[in-house]
Amino acid sequence: MSHSSNIQLDDNLIDFINKAKQKGNIRAVKILIKDEKLVLDDHVEPQGSWKDDFIQSVKKMFLDKEPCYVLLRLDSAGNSDDANYDWILICWSPDDSHVRQKMLYASTKSILKLTFTFSSTLNDIFATCQDDFNPLISGDYFKTAKQISDDLLTVQEQDLRNVKREEALSRSVNAPGTHSIPGIEFPITDEAVDGILRFKEGSIGFAEFSLDLSKEMIQLESTEDASKFDVKTLGSRMPTKNPRYILFVYPHQYEGASLKSIIFVYWVPGSGCSIKEKMLYSTCKLPLLAAIQDARKFGIEITKKLEIDDIDELKEDNLLNELHPPNSASASKPVSFAKPQGPAGKRGAKRLIRTGNDA
Repeated sequence: MSHSSNIQLDDNLIDFINKAKQKGNIRAVKILIKDEKLVLDDHVEPQGSWKDDFIQSVKKMFLDKEPCYVLLRLDSAGNSDDANYDWILICWSPDDSHVRQKMLYASTKSILKLTFTFSSTLNDIFATCQDDFNPLISGDYFKTAKQISDDLLTVQEQDLRNVKREEALSRSVNAPGTHSIPGIEFPITDEAVDGILRFKEGSIGFAEFSLDLSKEMIQLESTEDASKFDVKTLGSRMPTKNPRYILFVYPHQYEGASLKSIIFVYWVPGSGCSIKEKMLYSTCKLPLLAAIQDARKFGIEITKKLEIDDIDELKEDNLLNELHPPNSASASKPVSFAKPQGPAGKRGAKRLIRTGNDA
């Protein structure tokens, strides 16, 4: 069975899950994507309650740097048929896993849901760390059928956001671990792509990018959560001897309105960096900016672009002046130019010219 994502389901996986649904003798099924196929990787049989089994055995299925799916069978049944248990689909996507893998697993989840239709399946769980399972273990995860229906729109909105994220990642795939941007010789790393996407989503308020000259890549240097970033720290973040590309959100008040301006800074220190480094940063700047703003790629609307070489230019007063230039009354008046006078002392006395009518 093939799909538009070119991911197929292994026959052994289909057979195993269908039997697990009928017999109810499996607690959890771990599924991986290997060689463009969804395959059975591991399973756990019931030893106690679903919660005990989850804590003792199922949690061990979730490994660092390895996204996966786990179908977890609960002890409750959807109807009078004892074999028709409630199931939960867990999508495990650890923070330290490869962005390409995250993208692949996120876009393939629907294949599992469409292929293995459980008559009683609760909401999916998306987890990036072990702490994300706490609501499941404590029972906070479980909701009534009405609450699930009320939350359906939110789930759809989340799926739409994930689809947009996957599309942005997949539009310019280059070598493994990088993405190419037309016009830039240096590819951009997965981490840098993910940083731009997280900035767009609003989870981070500051992102710093650098050029790895030895590997010839645009890489993510550092980030700061949106809730923690303070624009007053900008000056101290700038390296003294290396250029940088900076994206940050500047929340501020102007004429009674609360604004959030997105500013791109091309930082070039006045001294300390080589001519070659400056040239490479200058060459990559405009194509990178174009990609960040392009609606087909990242679609971030930048309020102001700055090129600076002095950290004083990052002070709030200067940022406000750049975003909201003070009105100048004289600027609106037309400029009149006085006619130049002749050289002083060189002009002769006025001459009286008589006409023929003068007597």
